[in-house]
Amino acid sequence: MRVMSAAASLGQSQSEIRVMSAAASLGQSQPEMRVMSTAASLGQSQPEMRVMSAAASLAQSQPEMRVMSAAASLGQSQPEIRVMSAAASLGQSQPEIRVMSAAASLAQSQPEIRVMSTAASLAQSQSEIRVMSTAASLGQSKAEMCLRQQQLFPHQPEMRVMSTAASLAQSQSEMRVMSAAASLGQSKAEMRVMSAAASLAQSQSEMRVMSTAASLAQS
Repeated sequence: MRVMSAAASLGQSQSEIRVMSAAASLGQSQPEMRVMSTAASLGQSQPEMRVMSAAASLAQSQPEMRVMSAAASLGQSQPEIRVMSAAASLGQSQPEIRVMSAAASLAQSQPEIRVMSTAASLAQSQSEIRVMSTAASLGQSKAEMCLRQQQLFPHQPEMRVMSTAASLAQSQSEMRVMSAAASLGQSKAEMRVMSAAASLAQSQSEMRVMSTAASLAQS
């Protein structure tokens, strides 16, 4: 989850901030989501730097957040590449981070690709594949995104994205995109994972890509 945690910190726009805020909705009982929950509490009105800083404060005891710690140290004045650059610096000993370095090359001109590329790096274990499968089902339509907004956090727009996650998690419509990336993620050539993810991300809306990051709260 450390790869996607770093990806989720790319809070450059309102939709990305919603992803961070949404992650908190399911962060009560999952230990790996505690950092995200803390970060999300800061991400509603401030830029992504505060989200990353919050994550870094908890990185001492949670190894999966080491990427966030490195990213926070670079997050003073750099663009969205700072998370990727920090992740790349850790990629020597952590194979799952190596995909981040490839994703950085895609993130400069196509913002919707950078998250999808990062998401592809989750396909190294069965549990992470399930996370992506769940995430893929979130991107059907804006109408479905509002199904449960009256039940969970009706007055917090940032929390509405994840409020429908549970009801949409069983859907299979958008699963093809993530399944393709997942099937490639088990090979030794991570660059092919990024190439496949990039080609798939171009046909998806940015909302669906960010939904992939939001799926972090499911695992």
